[in-house]
Amino acid sequence: MILIKETIKTVLSVNYEASQKIAWEVLKKYADYKLPISLGEIIKKIPNIHLMTYSKIAALYGCKPNEVSDITGSEDGGILWYRPSKNDCVIAYDDVSCSIQRQRFTVAHELGHFFLGHYKFKNNSEIIGGKLELSDRDSYSIYEQEANYFAKRLLVPIPVLMDVHEQIPVDSYLLACVFGVSLQCSEYTIGNVNKLVDIYHFYPHDAELSLKYRSAVNEIVDRYRVLDLLTINKNIAK
Repeated sequence: MILIKETIKTVLSVNYEASQKIAWEVLKKYADYKLPISLGEIIKKIPNIHLMTYSKIAALYGCKPNEVSDITGSEDGGILWYRPSKNDCVIAYDDVSCSIQRQRFTVAHELGHFFLGHYKFKNNSEIIGGKLELSDRDSYSIYEQEANYFAKRLLVPIPVLMDVHEQIPVDSYLLACVFGVSLQCSEYTIGNVNKLVDIYHFYPHDAELSLKYRSAVNEIVDRYRVLDLLTINKNIAK
């Protein structure tokens, strides 16, 4: 009898649900409940996460800010250093050539890698200046997609967005302004929410998150209504 050994390959997939859930848990635990989301305030409350700008790193190493990407392995930013024994890391980002919106997304993306535990899977070894390198390209792609999704849901939490939208019309420009994201990220979010509502007649709720951001939402709505009223009065006066 010939025994045939079957190789079973674990099929990995992007866990969007977990990425979203963890992003919102981070907000509920560490955020200051203001808009736009302050990543700096979140990181201040987490002693094992540190931020460094490319300009500061350049000053320390005596190089140009655009040369720091050789250290981090990324033009936008990345994990400069990670130590698994204490689960602490240094996140570096380009504060010179990247827009504020891009800087915010980069930091949020790296926070995604951290909170989703991606760096713990790299053979439990220290990471010093480099990308998350995995032998399995599929795993790398999945981790990147999860970190991207985490960043989008951290910067623009849907329950908070919908709380704003229920009171005033939200287009891509207003969303980008209120949440401090790029127009591209804003358009993606609106398209994603429209898809959930149109196809599934549903969008994710989180009562606790909505409650924590109620004051911030009311402030945004009040500002919009004042500006809208001023615009109406200006048009009447013409």
